[in-house]
Amino acid sequence: MTIQDDRELKNIDLDELLARARTRTLGHICRTPILELRRWRGYLVAQSDDMVRSAVTESRSLKPDEERSVGQNIEGARELGAVIEELEAAFRKEISDPSNLILIGPK
Repeated sequence: MTIQDDRELKNIDLDELLARARTRTLGHICRTPILELRRWRGYLVAQSDDMVRSAVTESRSLKPDEERSVGQNIEGARELGAVIEELEAAFRKEISDPSNLILIGPK
């Protein structure tokens, strides 16, 4: 699944992002993938809010293409929310496993 990110004119490949996040070891857990997904989710929600606010300000209903876009953005944000929760749960599981603990005391 690829999402076009118009802010940075790059594609976000969610499958690659998830694979990258899952291959991190405990000592190198990187929260960057989750932060990237949260930023993108926030962008989708804000874009939808802007379209709705604009229509309300102009005292009109959403045009069909705007309504479709808002629906797609909301659905995309919902899907990203599920992905974020899945990643965070995987990180919590990894961290809570005692076999993954790294001793940082004197030897």
